[in-house]
Amino acid sequence: MSQALYITGPRKIEIRSEPEGEPGPRQARVKMLYSGISHGTEMNVYSGRIQRGFPKRSGYSAVGEVVEVGAEFTKAAVGDCVFDYVSHATTFMLSEDRPVYRLPEGLDPKCGIFTALAGVAYNGVLESGIALGETAVVFGLGVVGLCATFLIRRAGAFRVIAVDPIGLRREAGQRMGADAVLAPGTGDLTDQVKALNESRLADVVIETSGAIPALNDALKVIQNQSTIVPLSWYSSDAAGLDLTRDFHLKRVNIRVAQGDSVPLHLSSRWTLERRVRSALKLLPEMPLASLITHTFPFAHAQEAYEQVY
Repeated sequence: MSQALYITGPRKIEIRSEPEGEPGPRQARVKMLYSGISHGTEMNVYSGRIQRGFPKRSGYSAVGEVVEVGAEFTKAAVGDCVFDYVSHATTFMLSEDRPVYRLPEGLDPKCGIFTALAGVAYNGVLESGIALGETAVVFGLGVVGLCATFLIRRAGAFRVIAVDPIGLRREAGQRMGADAVLAPGTGDLTDQVKALNESRLADVVIETSGAIPALNDALKVIQNQSTIVPLSWYSSDAAGLDLTRDFHLKRVNIRVAQGDSVPLHLSSRWTLERRVRSALKLLPEMPLASLITHTFPFAHAQEAYEQVY
């Protein structure tokens, strides 16, 4: 039997036993090692802010060890560590008919859980169209924002400025390569960005916080006819959104990046699989272990969710 996690109602977790089944000839069985909890999407469901019909399986960022393979399965071997977009459970199956993502050599398996959110950040960087030598500002230093901070420098930004209200996150932003980290509300962000950027505003902004005030600030710190890429869900209540002076006079380009796709202008060359593999390849270069603050046994899932909540 396998155990699977269900959200059964607002702030209610249930672990259920389910038949495991034998892997078919084109399948492989994987023992779950680690599964990351999403602070955004999962917490919105867990809290009841997003109604998706309870009970509901939850999770999408799992790392496990292959323990059994079918006779026709060729994409991984017993003992390999793999990442997959599957919900929280003690085991899961791989299939020869879909992508299998083996962790790169040297990557701590715990850090493989960052593959999903690093892929979201990667998509935002692709969508931004950052040019070599430009300046980027990243709003929000959760996991997506931290990965975006690292990746946008790799994509060619000469200067990266990060903004977040939480001190621990700002420290993490420095570890991920930000040249400067700012706290909102401690001064005029427009003036601060100019002071750090040779009197110029940002060429690109990546907004990962999902907070309307951050999007308003992004409009202020961006140059004319430049690009803002939102990477987080905004709530249905967008009260306070200011699309007046800066949005219109600067002719700002807002490009929403979805985690389950690639930018349309790159679709002839890029696929979702290529983007995931590219993000995975870069994970060993990021100081990801320092971002893991807590680990919980599977049986303590309720406690883990409450900690994140």
